[in-house]
Amino acid sequence: MQHRKLAHLTWIALLSLAVACGPSKKGDDDDDDGTDGGGNGADAAPFNDAPACAATSVTADEALAPVDIMWVVDTSGSMDEERAMVQGKLNDFSTFIENAGIDHRVILLADPAEMTVPPPLGNSPRFLHVQQPIESTDAFQRLVERYPDYQTFLRAGAVVHIVVVTDDESAWSQAQFETALAGLSNPGIPADFKFHSICSEEETYTPPPPFPPIPITGACQNGLGGTGADDVGWTYIETVADHGGVWASICETDWNPVFDQLAQAATTGVELPCTFDIPDPPDNQTLDPDRVNFVYDPSNGDPVTIPRVAGPDACGSGQGWYYDNPLSPTQIITCPATCSVLEGDPEGQVDIAFGCATIVP
Repeated sequence: MQHRKLAHLTWIALLSLAVACGPSKKGDDDDDDGTDGGGNGADAAPFNDAPACAATSVTADEALAPVDIMWVVDTSGSMDEERAMVQGKLNDFSTFIENAGIDHRVILLADPAEMTVPPPLGNSPRFLHVQQPIESTDAFQRLVERYPDYQTFLRAGAVVHIVVVTDDESAWSQAQFETALAGLSNPGIPADFKFHSICSEEETYTPPPPFPPIPITGACQNGLGGTGADDVGWTYIETVADHGGVWASICETDWNPVFDQLAQAATTGVELPCTFDIPDPPDNQTLDPDRVNFVYDPSNGDPVTIPRVAGPDACGSGQGWYYDNPLSPTQIITCPATCSVLEGDPEGQVDIAFGCATIVP
């Protein structure tokens, strides 16, 4: 899967030569080329001493949030074929997400006597198996009760997906589940978690002989191994609808499309708005955080150098950007006002220039 790129996003890396380059910061008149460096940083020429720097261009993706995915699989006796299918497909599921370039982790809650995951995922640092039997109706409870066993595996700021696979209904209501999740902390489960389920829908069917040919409404009756579900998973289906997830019938006999949909869902919506990864400098170069400039070239105007501010609290209502970590930056994050401008101009261009002194307010 190709990640979505910011339209017309170009990063220009200006690399320091043997003679250090560096235009003056805002308000400093002592420019190398004799031009006036004073005035508004947005109106000044972005790089007054550009001839002293060699330019190299690379393309950058918007930054992606990490993804933590929890699978809760019913390991009761009626789920033999279904859990075997999940076990066999988890490696393909994880590989799809990894090939999309997303930092992800997978947590499995299931009875280890009934379900194990083979390598490469099974022995990967991306994977944690919480050894817990999941009975027909207790997926929600066990996910909450065993939180201390996977708590440290979760990451603050990650997009969280929860997948429940069962042929039965939940003993807990959706409200009970959401209230219990809200009480978890450090890092906890975000309120906007994505929920998915493979469970039973309701259907009307006519039983075969020797039963009377009277239509019956209940859980779906076909599936892997030719067996039907125990009960309709109304609670799971409604939770999927409220949390923007993927639902699939457990009575499907071909689960390939189901896993494709789940993997696709786990790689969607992880772009961090107006946040950009800092690309690695070319060989033999190092990043100087104080020699970076953010230049916005609008589709209908002249380039504007956006000043760097100390952090999110310094944004106010003005234009600006800051580092995720000033001492060891990996990302550039724009202030809300700048983010709004960029999102409103999809044909505009952003240049990140390395090697020249940073423009500040």
